[in-house]
Amino acid sequence: MILKKNILIFFLLLMWLAPHAQEKFSATLTEKFNDYSRKNVTEKLFVHTDRAFYLAGEIVWFKIYEVEGLYHTPLPLNRVVYVELLDKNNQPIIQQKISMNNGFGNGSIFLPASIGTGTYLFRAYTNWMKNFSAEYYFQKKISVVNTFVKRFNPTPTELPKMVATFFPEGGNLVAGVDNKIGYKVSNDTGQGIDFAGCLIDERNDTIARFSPLKFGMGSFSFTPSLQGRYKALIKAGKQRMLVDFPAVVAGYSMKVKTTSDKVKISVFHPSASANEPVSVFIHRHQLVSKAEIKFLKNDSVSFWFAKSEMPEGISHITLFTGDLQPVCERLYFKKPSSRLPVDLQLDKLVYSTREKVTLTVRTNSKANFSASVYRLDSLGEETDVHIAEYLWMTSDLKGFVESPDYYFSSDKFVEEAQDNLMLTQGWRRFAWKDIIDQRPMIHFPPEYGGHLIQATIRDEKNEPAAEAIGMVSVVGKNVNLTSARSDEKGEVFFEINNLVGTKKIVLQTSGKDSLKHIEIGNVFSEQYASNTLLDFALAAEHKKNLLSRSVGLQAQHIYTESEIKKIRPTKIDSIPFYGLATRRFLLDDYTRFPVMEEVMREYVSGLMVRKRADNKFRFRVLDEPNQTIFSESPLILLDGVPLSTEDEIMNFDPVRVKRIDVINQKYFLGPAVFSGIVSYTTYKGDLGGFQLNPKCVVLDYDGLELEREFYSPNYSEKSDPRIPDFRSLVYWNPTLEINSTQPKEIKFFTPDLPGTYKVVAEGVNENGVAGSGVMIFRVE
Repeated sequence: MILKKNILIFFLLLMWLAPHAQEKFSATLTEKFNDYSRKNVTEKLFVHTDRAFYLAGEIVWFKIYEVEGLYHTPLPLNRVVYVELLDKNNQPIIQQKISMNNGFGNGSIFLPASIGTGTYLFRAYTNWMKNFSAEYYFQKKISVVNTFVKRFNPTPTELPKMVATFFPEGGNLVAGVDNKIGYKVSNDTGQGIDFAGCLIDERNDTIARFSPLKFGMGSFSFTPSLQGRYKALIKAGKQRMLVDFPAVVAGYSMKVKTTSDKVKISVFHPSASANEPVSVFIHRHQLVSKAEIKFLKNDSVSFWFAKSEMPEGISHITLFTGDLQPVCERLYFKKPSSRLPVDLQLDKLVYSTREKVTLTVRTNSKANFSASVYRLDSLGEETDVHIAEYLWMTSDLKGFVESPDYYFSSDKFVEEAQDNLMLTQGWRRFAWKDIIDQRPMIHFPPEYGGHLIQATIRDEKNEPAAEAIGMVSVVGKNVNLTSARSDEKGEVFFEINNLVGTKKIVLQTSGKDSLKHIEIGNVFSEQYASNTLLDFALAAEHKKNLLSRSVGLQAQHIYTESEIKKIRPTKIDSIPFYGLATRRFLLDDYTRFPVMEEVMREYVSGLMVRKRADNKFRFRVLDEPNQTIFSESPLILLDGVPLSTEDEIMNFDPVRVKRIDVINQKYFLGPAVFSGIVSYTTYKGDLGGFQLNPKCVVLDYDGLELEREFYSPNYSEKSDPRIPDFRSLVYWNPTLEINSTQPKEIKFFTPDLPGTYKVVAEGVNENGVAGSGVMIFRVE
């Protein structure tokens, strides 16, 4: 009777503890996770390029979509996106800074004649994304052929290397329980291959046989022993390889199975203590969907969740011990229910050369689109990833995902193939230790206001100087200056607006920090994802198409070079950083004096010029709001560059100065405070031959990329029929805005090249619903 009473008390205690333990677990881990999420906003970039195969001398046109990581709504977090073209050694061939506006931007890359034939990696990222792994920068492989170089052997001579990897579900190959093993066998570039495989033990006995379901991926199950040593034998054509299997361990195992409406998560631990608590935590990016705790009974326990409660896209399922140690993890994919419909309609499907094409684009909501129309010439592989598949799947998986559109199809094997993909290419954007221990990760701030120039300030001993003030100025007529204070490591970020094209900039320290010096840093990322770029392979039968496209390219440069090189006018704020001057003096309105001292004394009011006993000049500006005179020297600028003393400007030739602005009040510029400003502007905005202090860092800096205009001829107007039109890219528009009530009509003309042409449109609406449309037409 006493025993029964004790058992009853024990179970009542468990019933009381379970909800309290679950509440404590949920509160602790969820709070830490949410705190991490608030500090580490996830963003994604998708880049739509006009195509994927190019010749040296052609232009890569692209549109950038910046969206929030969870709901994919356009995200105006950064005003700049960094774009690079990397070779197979991760060496940058081309680097650009692209201007963004409300989550969208566009640009172009001219492929120079010096670029070699090969496969390159086009990647894009923001300054904020540099805080995290390079694996989730936007990345896309493009192929380039240089037809100007005679040494070109397009046929590969060696068989591609075979790579085989095995992934126990949950992360561990656990002894004594049934383990599901995901596997992938691919070539160097990540493309899956067909093969036959078998699992053998240390006695060379066959334990299991397996072959891929799709794209070189599949799964099988077996129960390993703790002392077992396993290998996998892979056969693919003439190739053979023997792969060591993951080591067998004693510990936790997790299996995920689905029914028509449920997700079952089974947890096993053969040597667990009685009633040991385990917790399941499910999230997608910053959204926590489930957090639940249960107790192991007879070494196992199961969690059941309704499919309807699981978020769309890729979720992370993590198993925790009672002391919040993550021990198992895997991914789960739920196909999204919504997709932006993109209806493309042509006025006909077959056109003659130089005929007008009318393309109508329709959708069901207000959306931002980009569209490309190009000739299919069999030179490039049609492996483009569309925006919806990228945002929902590819961007959350590590490595190359082959044919992502298949996983959104209705094929009868698609759910099994989805699960194989989740088993073999799963990863997370963070380490749980960073969340649980609350370790800071952020070093690179978002460029919300403008481009950030990174630099380091050092003292006389070349050590990092903390709390030092540095300044960056853009030399020119539009006076552009900013200042910032260094952190404990001497690092500093200068926010510069209106920096478009290549400009001369000057970096220097100020005031009491004038003895220190400043070093500019590299704003481009120096971390790289694990990509394999093979030598470019193009079969000999494509020689005719290659020659045709090369001739067409050269014809374009001969006959329409001026149109191809057109740059879209850039709107730049011409108002100086200090706004409207209190007083402005245009020196051409006065009689010219040959000496600056006479100019300053005779014409410039609101400013007192004094010459001390040591023969050095001093300026004192009138403080108009307080009706007094400042006791300290003002900030003196020449074409936006701060000068260290009044004597420097007093020795300058006034004939070269067009205007003088005076600011008669205290001015705050970041951490720097100035007792007024006196700004001199030369006629050309080029310093007029002034010699800057040797401590100044002067360099030509590449700002935001200038925007090219896409050339599309209009044959409705009078044109010369003798000028050939061999365009392979016939239309590109990165700024299409469409809504449900007003379809967009696109008009362009076909070229002189017969063949098949492809229309591709990518877009996303205000709610983050993305979609794409593809259509084919012919020119005869």
